[in-house]
Amino acid sequence: MGSNLIGSPYAICKGSLLTRNQYDRDGRCIFELWIKSNEANIQLIITDERPVCFATLQNVKLLQTTSTALYPSIEITQVKLKTFADEDVYAIYVNSLSEFYQLRKSATQQSIELLEADVKPVDRYLMERFIQLGVTFTGVEVSSKGNYQRFEQVKVKSSREAFPMLKAMSIDIECDENGYLFLLVFMLLPKTVMMRILLRSSTMLKILPQVLKLITRYPTLNGYKVNARFCNV
Repeated sequence: MGSNLIGSPYAICKGSLLTRNQYDRDGRCIFELWIKSNEANIQLIITDERPVCFATLQNVKLLQTTSTALYPSIEITQVKLKTFADEDVYAIYVNSLSEFYQLRKSATQQSIELLEADVKPVDRYLMERFIQLGVTFTGVEVSSKGNYQRFEQVKVKSSREAFPMLKAMSIDIECDENGYLFLLVFMLLPKTVMMRILLRSSTMLKILPQVLKLITRYPTLNGYKVNARFCNV
């Protein structure tokens, strides 16, 4: 973990982010992160964050007249942001994911434009902290079960330091709504190999068999991170 404080009331630890989740508990939004350190599997529980989206002043006024009474926890605050049209931007906070989804649905039904309402709150939490893989965190260890440790009162930030060795491959396929492929990324830590590959394929279904061929074609890449960019022809 990069620290010998594990097991202490307040630990400073490091590791690699594996997964993230979000859910409601007792009317509050909860973020759950799973971290792999050199010593253990770690569950981080974050309870002090709120779902947020944004709107211009005109849409905020519409929202206040139609939705404020429906969402008692709603808080609207002007922030130091501007739209591309140079309009002032307001942040709209609620306590729970349930309220967030209801607010988003209500706004859509009333043609009220919300900005960045399609961003998952837990993803926003990670993006605002520039977290991709490496994580440094502080928190209170509340339990240590057989195969993982659980921390609460957690604060996290990005880390560029070394991570524990991971023994798994991740495949990321990016395409548009018509199935046209933009990017295919293989991740086999810890090393990196950059590759640009041209394939005659236009849809996801057509590309998958070629993906499997590619994996078996380069067995020596085991243990590497392979970034494979594809172009349609």
